[in-house]
Amino acid sequence: LGPRQLRGLRWPRPRKRLRRRRGPPPHRRLRGGRHQRRNLCRRSPTFQGLQRGCDAQVLVCGDLHGRLPLLQEVLQGLREKGTPADFVLAAGCFLPTHVRRQMADFMGPSPVQTLSAPVFFVDSSSEEFISRAVETSSSCQLGRRLTFLGGCGVTEIQGLRVAFLSGTYEEADFRSIWGVKTFKEKDGNGQGAHYTKLALNQIKRQASEIAGRKIDVLLTSEWPDTFWSTAFKKEAANPVDRRFSSPAVRQLFFELKPRYHVHAGANVCRFRKADQGPHDFVCNSAALAEAHVGSDAEDKRWYQLITMRPGDSGRAEAQ
Repeated sequence: LGPRQLRGLRWPRPRKRLRRRRGPPPHRRLRGGRHQRRNLCRRSPTFQGLQRGCDAQVLVCGDLHGRLPLLQEVLQGLREKGTPADFVLAAGCFLPTHVRRQMADFMGPSPVQTLSAPVFFVDSSSEEFISRAVETSSSCQLGRRLTFLGGCGVTEIQGLRVAFLSGTYEEADFRSIWGVKTFKEKDGNGQGAHYTKLALNQIKRQASEIAGRKIDVLLTSEWPDTFWSTAFKKEAANPVDRRFSSPAVRQLFFELKPRYHVHAGANVCRFRKADQGPHDFVCNSAALAEAHVGSDAEDKRWYQLITMRPGDSGRAEAQ
């Protein structure tokens, strides 16, 4: 998406930098971490208007590349079956390189079409959206029910705590010590979609400030480079090309200990619920393929409806 397509979208103004305080005042420390929760809400978007504390029917999907009519068709099909999705979490490459007319129909304050459920997504390659999200430290609403979560952070959707990371891993940019941003500067050649180590630090810091709660969902555009093998009792390489995986995502996965990990990028579908050995947690991992029409082959499945309950063990149901 280019600068012209960014005009008219709901971007908040950049926030003024405030002097950082060393810690909460004593009278707030005694209130169960309320000060920490307020800090989290100031930095990360929280999406209200959705029922909290109950089971959520979450449709997770892989690389859409702007094929919103295809997503709408799936949402309408689920509604007709009597199992409507409460909202959508999309991973991988969500935005097309160039705006398609079909996607444009769902964008803007008065879109031609409205999605049947709210859609929240990360994106692996859009320098424009990622750089603007870094600048404003917030999400972007593209349409009535279409929201780009941002570059990195932690948010809450229908009571579910969601940690998210857009962009891709590039070793030199990740380890770069120049600058103080979570992503590299936009250069028009993709570098602006490369996150740095500061992005991971920001996600970890926000996750640690959640009083008494852990991360429910980790949403990324890449696979972790390794997984815990229950057969060999050690970490093993994931069965995808290295350019689709990331050691940074692996680090987030094992440190945040999410109950669900939704990721994409390799055009491979894989569902796995497993104990993570010495890391002491169980996770439902959902890797999704690219959105397509036609074949329903299991290894190319690009969406899945999952029943999630905040802070409780979930169950996955294929639709």
